[in-house]
Amino acid sequence: MFIFSYKKTILFSILITTLLASFFASQIKVYHDLETFFPQEDPDLDFYNEHQSRFHSDDNFIYIALENQSSIFDSSFLQKAHLLQQASDTVQNIIQTTSLITAKDILYSPFGMLPIPLLHFDEPEKYETDSTKIMQDERFVGRYISKDASVLGIMIFHADSLTEQQTRQITLDIDQILANFNFECSINF
Repeated sequence: MFIFSYKKTILFSILITTLLASFFASQIKVYHDLETFFPQEDPDLDFYNEHQSRFHSDDNFIYIALENQSSIFDSSFLQKAHLLQQASDTVQNIIQTTSLITAKDILYSPFGMLPIPLLHFDEPEKYETDSTKIMQDERFVGRYISKDASVLGIMIFHADSLTEQQTRQITLDIDQILANFNFECSINF
């Protein structure tokens, strides 16, 4: 009976509570900078900063997986992927892009270290040799190429400590580039 006799008051209270909760929920801010969680002069923060300066951040890249059902070792697919990678390099705040197309292997010789292309994407006659070498190397399978050689991975590294707006702009720019090339792909941030 209590509820029925005060139903307008109860509904009004629920409405006001919901409006206040919605307002305050919209004011919540998320800080992604790990340094804000540690007090200054903290040994854990010093360790973190030293580790990050030595190995770089682990959240400053975008991974794009481009799929070609038959195999990535197809000249038209690789040419198109190369153009996509070059276009991605032009996006503001992108530091570097890397994939099998631009990756180099190091050949040690009496004359020193010689970087040689891992994949001669513009020389289809070398695909068989390149593919055999790549598929036998665990450094590349699962990172730059799928086990069945149907997916090519492109890693796009962006600058550290970007604002949310800058990160959104990179996402929009990369999405637009992907739309222009019409690849079957997935993106992981």
